[in-house]
Amino acid sequence: YTISKTEGTLTVTPATLTVTAVDQSMTYGDTATLAPGNGVTYSGFVGGEDESTAGITGAVAYAYATGGGTPVTVSNTLSAGTYTITPSGIAAANYTLEFKPGTLTVSASSAMTVSATGYSAKYDGAAHGISVSSVPAGTTLYYSLTDQTYPNSSFSETNPQYTDVTGAITIYVAAVNSNYVTAYGSATVEITKRSVTLTSDPATQVYNGTALTRPTVTLGGDGFVTGEGFVSTPAATGSQTDVGNSANTIAEPALQEN
Repeated sequence: YTISKTEGTLTVTPATLTVTAVDQSMTYGDTATLAPGNGVTYSGFVGGEDESTAGITGAVAYAYATGGGTPVTVSNTLSAGTYTITPSGIAAANYTLEFKPGTLTVSASSAMTVSATGYSAKYDGAAHGISVSSVPAGTTLYYSLTDQTYPNSSFSETNPQYTDVTGAITIYVAAVNSNYVTAYGSATVEITKRSVTLTSDPATQVYNGTALTRPTVTLGGDGFVTGEGFVSTPAATGSQTDVGNSANTIAEPALQEN
């Protein structure tokens, strides 16, 4: 016999091993909850192998990005939202590694509070509202005259202002920031009346047949706000000629129109 041989080729191709980043979560601004990529899961080992016996080399690295693919750095200032965690950096001779992303969820912080200060004083001709302090940068304040939960049509970015005398008016405020849970506060505006007193002078004389008058009038109390007051100078119109006494009556002029 003449024996000839044609030898075939035995080919073993790599199995597919899926490597998925473990989902993580943290709270905006809270270093204690900072949890960047911390582990992966594997799917596709064969022959009873696992990550310790499959000949995996290298060390897992993690890349973070927005949903649109823009890279981000994980820190306690990373804005609230969801981000992809993409693993890489390892290999195995018998496997083709397929890397799949996990999700990093940054939750809004509940640390924001609203410190609202009201106004209570006498009328001064100026406009007054409430003031809000100690809110983080990037916060938008919305005001309402009713106690509501934002968003609501009663809210506006305009801080209500009052000039004239009012009863006690409560103004509610919502502090809105994408990195924080919406916080609420309120304060009261109350403008009370000013007191203006008019005093005519007393006077005495010995009877001489002529009328005793004293037209001077003194303004006291809180007085008028600058630019406001009577249209003319008040005067006392009392007159006493005969022995006796009478009131030194004050003629009160009309008030100026605002």
